[in-house]
Amino acid sequence: MERMWSRYQDPVKIDIATECFLGNLVRFTSHFPKHIYARVVPYKMLNGETKKFIFTREVLDIIPAALKLQGTPIESTDMRLLECKMSWMDNWHRGITIEQFETVLENFDIDKSRITLVPDPSHEVTRREYQQRNGHIRVFAPDMKVVSENFSACMFVFESLVMGENWNQETEDRNTLRQETIGLMTTLGIFLQDKYIDCSNQCIMIQTARISADRLDEDPRAVPNYFLHGQQADNEIYMEHLDKVLQDFDLQKHPIFVRGSKPGRMPIWVFRVLVKLAWIQQFFKGDHYDPYLMSVMIECLYFHVPEDYMDIMKRFLASIFEESKTFELTDAENKMIDEANEKIVQKEKEEEMREKARNRAHNQNKTRKRK
Repeated sequence: MERMWSRYQDPVKIDIATECFLGNLVRFTSHFPKHIYARVVPYKMLNGETKKFIFTREVLDIIPAALKLQGTPIESTDMRLLECKMSWMDNWHRGITIEQFETVLENFDIDKSRITLVPDPSHEVTRREYQQRNGHIRVFAPDMKVVSENFSACMFVFESLVMGENWNQETEDRNTLRQETIGLMTTLGIFLQDKYIDCSNQCIMIQTARISADRLDEDPRAVPNYFLHGQQADNEIYMEHLDKVLQDFDLQKHPIFVRGSKPGRMPIWVFRVLVKLAWIQQFFKGDHYDPYLMSVMIECLYFHVPEDYMDIMKRFLASIFEESKTFELTDAENKMIDEANEKIVQKEKEEEMREKARNRAHNQNKTRKRK
């Protein structure tokens, strides 16, 4: 890569060359011929399951590159290759599972030992970004478009169109917005399964729904401040903020299932879960209940939850949606929360001491200048 970068002085040309070099598997393997790396992208499913997919466009690049690597090159007119292209060409943002990928390799007599599966770095980065600060979980498709899987796309639609409305107050434009939202989420959540959706198209769909409901004055990409967009998930917020949001939009209140480091506070990720959960229940209430879409939205709540708190989250949700279930923290979970809160308190004390030191230094500098 450094040899390639040394050919250019202009940063823009370097970026273009890097994109072309890394964006084509055949070109890349011509420089690194000993092994092939195939990126794997997680794909969220119901019931906590996550499949791992490989873009079909990249599979079509891998096949000839792998066969050339093992000394058995294939013609572009090979019937097996053409059949794959014909079956996948309707949507290059489609993915296949690892099991399906292995079947393809077997059909072409490709040595699997020469191929290493690696997690997609853009998905890992944006997943952590979403968990910490909210945002949009996304990846780069083989054509370099920014895309997301259908669960993430549904959640983006939900946050853009549902949150910020009081759905208990029915009006003509709000009913139109509800119909548009459910139709859009149905398209993304059901009809586009196993595919990744262009994020720019998602924004266009959201804007179209706003036009139908006379919401043109609102930015489809804006995340209202009541969701604390941009703030760290493990920071804390006072419960009064939650109470105000719930009261302003007539949302249902649920218990704080993970306490904060001090009375009256909670982790921001807990706040986000409770706010979104309340809007999910309000939007899909009564005649508007849709079991599949509601399940998708509930599943997306786990995007906000740190790994150590997944079991707590599952039992908390079970206590809400299953009448026979109750929620109570175990001794081990209470200990884990207490230890995490102790670190927060210690961090706040250290920051307070640093702030005092900065103030002292500032005052000392002012005193010296006066003298």
